[in-house]
Amino acid sequence: ALKPFPSAPTPAPALKPFPSVPIPAPALKPLPSVPAPAPNVLVHPCGCDCSWLASVEDDCRKDMCADRCRVANGIKETTYCKNSWAWGPNRNHYPQDVYEGGALKCTCQWMASNEGLGDDCLGGCSPQDCAYQCREANPSGTCLAPPAASAAVLPAPASPTPAPKLLVHACGCDCSWLAHGQDSCQRNTCADRCRVANGILYPIDCGANGDGGRLTWEPLRNMYPYDVRESGKVTCDCSWMASNNGLGDNCGSGCHPSDCAYKCRQVNPMGTCMSM
Repeated sequence: ALKPFPSAPTPAPALKPFPSVPIPAPALKPLPSVPAPAPNVLVHPCGCDCSWLASVEDDCRKDMCADRCRVANGIKETTYCKNSWAWGPNRNHYPQDVYEGGALKCTCQWMASNEGLGDDCLGGCSPQDCAYQCREANPSGTCLAPPAASAAVLPAPASPTPAPKLLVHACGCDCSWLAHGQDSCQRNTCADRCRVANGILYPIDCGANGDGGRLTWEPLRNMYPYDVRESGKVTCDCSWMASNNGLGDNCGSGCHPSDCAYKCRQVNPMGTCMSM
């Protein structure tokens, strides 16, 4: 007898899917706006308008208001300008006090703080203030002095600095002019080298410049000297120039073009001894 084929199961009815409900995207919160940085606010020091700092390219001129504007606005490092000039603040390590009638009226030793940059040129703007009188008594200090200084606040008479007994001639320079005592504070390679080689490592004041300012000079400090490189290799290490607070070069040795000192000066043309 033949067995019947098994009956095929009846397929279950197809299930219709439920209609999908769209999931709303989460609302994106806007990123907080970054506030624009506040523009640098210029500070105007005693007796000076510094608006030029915001609109004029610095030409490294040195006079009372130019120096005060830079110092009051935080420019206390050597600045190099496109005209190949350099500027640095005057450091007053040995300030003169103010005397009146032979008695000490104002002590000015605070000017020597912060490595000779203790005066920020901002406070003590009135003639009766000690800061004002200290600036007059130290006309070649960090903030220089107003053109008309009062005789009443001049410092106690100091012995004049004697001229060097043996004049030193710097590399490539005849320094005989120093013996005449008529320095005009000019800045060039030989003028700078002659002063430095003969121990003038401090700010000097050469008198009025005819425009209400002062003729002043101070040595250039080279805190970050470049080394001499040839074919990508250091052939002369010039880091010695940064010693003595950037005044490591005495301008009197290493004068031959084959000497490392000579080469170091060539790659550091705005260093203490400049370059030939």
